[in-house]
Amino acid sequence: MSDNNGNTSNTNSSAPSKNNQKRTGNKDGPKDQGRGADNRRNGGDNRRNGGGGGDNRRRNGAGDRRGNNNFNNNRRGKENQAPTRERLVSEKSDGVGDACTVCLYNIDIYAVGECNHVVCHKCATRMRVLCLRNECAICRRDLPKIILTRENKKYEEMKDEILPMDQKFKICFETEKIEDDYARLLGHECSTCPEKPTFRNFLQMKKHMNIEHKRFYCDLCVDHLKIFSHERKHYDKQGLTDHRTKGDKEDTSFKGHPLCEYCGIRFLDNDELYKHLRKDHYFCHFCDADGNQHFYSEYKDLREHFKRDHYLCEEPECEDQKFVVFRTELDFKAHKLERHSSSRSAIKQNRKVDLEFTFNRREGREERGFSSRDVREERQRRYEEERHSATPETIPDLVADFPTLGGSGGGAS
Repeated sequence: MSDNNGNTSNTNSSAPSKNNQKRTGNKDGPKDQGRGADNRRNGGDNRRNGGGGGDNRRRNGAGDRRGNNNFNNNRRGKENQAPTRERLVSEKSDGVGDACTVCLYNIDIYAVGECNHVVCHKCATRMRVLCLRNECAICRRDLPKIILTRENKKYEEMKDEILPMDQKFKICFETEKIEDDYARLLGHECSTCPEKPTFRNFLQMKKHMNIEHKRFYCDLCVDHLKIFSHERKHYDKQGLTDHRTKGDKEDTSFKGHPLCEYCGIRFLDNDELYKHLRKDHYFCHFCDADGNQHFYSEYKDLREHFKRDHYLCEEPECEDQKFVVFRTELDFKAHKLERHSSSRSAIKQNRKVDLEFTFNRREGREERGFSSRDVREERQRRYEEERHSATPETIPDLVADFPTLGGSGGGAS
């Protein structure tokens, strides 16, 4: 076919292209539409994801706030907690080596005696030198001497060797180095001074600490605790007062030295205070036997307790003797009858004892052997009443009750 300009075109070739376009449009159109729907769904999902991201941000923000609150609470809790005690060497032991049975520290220098029970040299020295006790810490066998050694050996392996020895406490040393460690353990060295001076005795070191460092030791702890000089604690003036009244901050089990409220003296612990109260003050032996431990400063206070709660004899001779007191009125009157009754009327009065009791009468008591005259009379009275009140027994009339018997008898006659 030709147009007005003379150009020719192939209609057959153009027609199939249109049809192909239509077929292509019919084929690809639904796919594109599906892709658009998918894109729209993806966009919605993305928007929802964006919203979820906002939720996540909000949740994360709330979680962060809660985390900050927990951190602040934990920090405040740690600030309010009591200071933790530093772990001892025995508590941090790695389990390597032998441990002392007494103190549980790893043994550096062994102490052995005839019984071959091994402890560390510190425990052995504390027992023999500070406590003046020569028995074994495990079996309590008396040990004439002990040997300090670096190795865990039997006593029989070393007893015949010639070793340096502390003649006063009968302690032998395997080497001179062990002897030096032993002397250092018993030494009195100032740990505050850079030069670490050593003193001949504890009194000199105590005076040095007071003058040079203004540090003080607790006299109660020094007099009663059997520990080495380097183990003793020293305080400033305020710290010493707190130690005596409240205790030590690093040792929560110690609450200070108890005070006697009557004489104002402090003691090492409650046991020492109890011994002082029983020895130097007064207590009621009746109440103490009942488990009530009350103490009194002077006898006049105890006398008031005797007079108020017990039975105190106030006769002059018993007042001079003191502690003449009785738990019950019966014992008190027996005492007065024996010691203080001079006239017959007084004796008669002291023999009277007021008894308070209740008696419940039960039936059948006389049948079990508890009969008395009143019971017998009451039983006889009841018997007589029953006897008089009973109606006389009547003899039955056989003829009236049984007329056939009478008729048969008359016919026969």
